[in-house]
This record gives sequence, structure tokens and C-alpha cells, in this order.
Amino acid sequence: MDSYVVRRCEPSEIRESIEQLWERNLPIEQSAVDKFSWLYEQAPLVPRDVFVIAAAAQGGEPERPVGTAGVGLRDIYVGGGSGARAEILRAGLLADLAVDREHRTVAPALRLVREVRAWALSELDLAYGFPNQHAQGVFRRVGYSALGAMSRYVRVLRYGSYLSRASAEDLKRLPAWARPLAQQVLSRPGRSQRLAATAYELAQLARDARGLLVARRHEPLTLGQRVPAGVDALFHRCRTEYDLVAVRSDRLLRWRYPAAPGRLWAAVRSGSRLDAYAMIDRIGDAMHLRDVFGTRAGVAALLSQLVFECYRLGASSVSMRFLGESWMTELLASLRFEKRAADRSIYLGISPRVVGALRERLSEPACWFLTDFDEDV
Repeated sequence: MDSYVVRRCEPSEIRESIEQLWERNLPIEQSAVDKFSWLYEQAPLVPRDVFVIAAAAQGGEPERPVGTAGVGLRDIYVGGGSGARAEILRAGLLADLAVDREHRTVAPALRLVREVRAWALSELDLAYGFPNQHAQGVFRRVGYSALGAMSRYVRVLRYGSYLSRASAEDLKRLPAWARPLAQQVLSRPGRSQRLAATAYELAQLARDARGLLVARRHEPLTLGQRVPAGVDALFHRCRTEYDLVAVRSDRLLRWRYPAAPGRLWAAVRSGSRLDAYAMIDRIGDAMHLRDVFGTRAGVAALLSQLVFECYRLGASSVSMRFLGESWMTELLASLRFEKRAADRSIYLGISPRVVGALRERLSEPACWFLTDFDEDV
């Protein structure tokens, strides 16, 4: 029977083993070589540690790496509301948990995740991760707590394409006011149905016209393929409007979201000053907002205009995943984004050094502002 040992290593010392474990066990979009360089050489906050679990078989065979786990680094801004002191906490983003198939019993993963947690909460202020369903039990057993789950918020823009493939159960999930109109659209044949659907879509956009006029108090929304200039200044200017939020910067966003096919950046400004941005990935005819940030007024102005812009670009829907502050969920609801099933759970560990009211705030999902930006890649 194999015995296991967990080692904390400098990434460059075991680069080849890490890349091989990733290739065998993780669905990575780029090559393992590129991913390693991106994560351990190019990141604004370069992780200096990676964990490997090795198996030493009976008979004196050498240790062989059979699993790995990484800890990325993020800074979390803690607002100074209710008389508290504003500060920056260093967080570990738990990532790239990979164990070879023949060693995927509970014991190796449990030992690896436990060792990572012990180190992270001794060296950092907190650690958080997005384990898949298979790993959530392991995270709970070693002491992580479930913070919550990110829900997907969806605004349907083109009802013709949506209704043509909608089931009876899908129609039941539409708002009560929309169901009779949807049934009318479905009852029309061929071209008449398409024309009716278009009229329905335009009627829904017309309902947003007042919000669009308010949004136009800012400069018109712009789209581009690069991170909009001014993110550093924007974060420092509006961070006090947030309770708990990961620090954004020009460099971090350029690293986190390099140029890619179908990727767009939206921005609104007041004169030359950036007020809000959104990062959008277009996949097929759907627009996915991976990150949205700015002043509260700027975010409202951006999203109000972005709904129209996505429709103009031919998108059938626009969506984002979010967990956190109520003002954002209320804004999405006001723009008629429908809340769908929560599909990504977040687990959290807090260092024993963090105590009192701050510890309570970190454990409260409504204090956070979490988007896909906060997840590992």
C-alpha cells in the first residue's frame, strides 16, 4: 500500500512535475507550459509556493508526485464602514487541485488540502476557493466553511431564438407578466412569429428607455478589445463604496484577461475619468459578463447601456455570475435580469489572527462583491 507525503515547494523546482499533473488531470485551455508561465512568472502577485503530494511505493522506489494544489495571491480591500478601519488583507486563492486517477481516494486529497489550509491560514489572512462537487466534501472535512454560491443572472434579449427552443418548464420560469405575451408569440406561424418576437423584444427595450436616459448623464458607453485606461485610479476613488472586494488594477486585469477571440471591454466615463468597466466574453450568441466594477452610479449607467449594446450586436442574452452586496442584485433585478440556479460554491477559511467584527464580516456573503474575476482559471 502506498504512503503519502505532502511537500511545499518553490514552483520552479518542480515545474515539470506540476505541468505533467495538470496535463493528466485538469481541463486547461492553453498548454501546461503556458499556464505555468502565466501563473508562476507573469502574475502581478507571483505565488512562491506550490504543494505536491508524493507516493512512495513499498520496495524502496523513489517518491513520485501524484497530486498538486496551488495557492494564488489576491489582495482584498476591507471597507471602513461602521467606524471600522479600512485595510488590505492578503488572501490565498485555492487553485489547480489535481490528483492522479489511481490515487483519487479520499485520503490523498484530504491530506493535501489539509496541509494547504494549515499553511495558508498561518501565512495569509484568509483563503478561499471554488471546489467542484467532488471536492466540496474534502474542503468541509478539513475545516473550510461554505460562504455561499454564485448565482447566474440572465437577461434574455432575443425571445424568438429563446422561445423556439423553450420547454413548458422554461415558460413557467418567465415572469408572470411575460407569459401571455410569450404564448402569443409562440402561437404565430413562421415569419409572423419572428416579427412578433422582434416587436416583443423592442417593447421590452422600450421599457428601459428611462434608465438609458439617466445613464446618458455619463459619457456614452464605449467598447474595445483592451482594458480601459484608468482602472488604478478608479479603484482608489470608489473602493469605499464597497465592503469586501478584491483589489483591481490595470496590470492585474491585463494579466487576468488577456486578449482573446470574442472578448470585449465596455466602459463609461465622466469626461476623461473612468467610472465603470465590464469584461465580456461572447460565446456563440450569448454575452457573459466576467467582471463588472466601478462607482455604483457608474455600474448602473454601464449596465443600462450595455443591455441595448448587446442587443445591437445580435446577442440573444447577457448574463453574469454574482454573489454579494444587495445593491448589485437589486440593480440586476431592476434591469430584469432573472436569477437562475447557483452553480459555483465558494469555500472560505479565515486565519486565527483575524478576530471579532472583521471575522464576522468575512463570513457574511452579503458583505462581499464576487464575480467570475475572483475565481481561479
